[in-house]
Amino acid sequence: MTLDLNPEFGYELVCSMPYAYWLKQQGEYVKVVTSKGMKPFYWFCDEVEEKYNFRSIDNHNNGVQNLPNNWIHHNSLATLGKDYSILTEEEQYEANGWLDYSKWIAPPLCETYLDPEITLPDNYVVISNRFNFEHGRPPVGYFDIEFLYNAFNYFKEKGYNVIYKRPNNTEFATDPNEFTNSNITANVEGVGVITDYQLT
Repeated sequence: MTLDLNPEFGYELVCSMPYAYWLKQQGEYVKVVTSKGMKPFYWFCDEVEEKYNFRSIDNHNNGVQNLPNNWIHHNSLATLGKDYSILTEEEQYEANGWLDYSKWIAPPLCETYLDPEITLPDNYVVISNRFNFEHGRPPVGYFDIEFLYNAFNYFKEKGYNVIYKRPNNTEFATDPNEFTNSNITANVEGVGVITDYQLT
């Protein structure tokens, strides 16, 4: 079977990769045509072609429409037997977060890629941030400089090492939400304008 898709990264991790792994566990030949940088995520497949330089948020044409789970937030048809649009508010609440797991197996990423050579400190916290457009609108779902400053200090005072993670959108195939590679900035008194990377 060939899976040809270039959806948002989260869609691929949640809806495509576990389906491809399920197919492989059924003894099927699996070829995946995907976005650049995704080959390591499909190490278990027979063939992987990194064809796409950009991801698409059009879920009617990016390949997810052909998957058992074609919506990352729920699969109401599989779990409740009804289309989400006709569910009551209570049923919508119940459906959210539930996928159809009958053709879904999470690949053993940790067992495959765990590197014993990498040592992390005993006490650490990861702050994962993002700064990109969201469906054509300016960024809103991110941690600003003031929050980061307070969080870094809080965790350091509690004895934690802080690992800050924010992609700059050059490491992988982007989707229309990620076309900006702007920095999160603030004018800090006595310092001047700094970015979140400089804050670390």
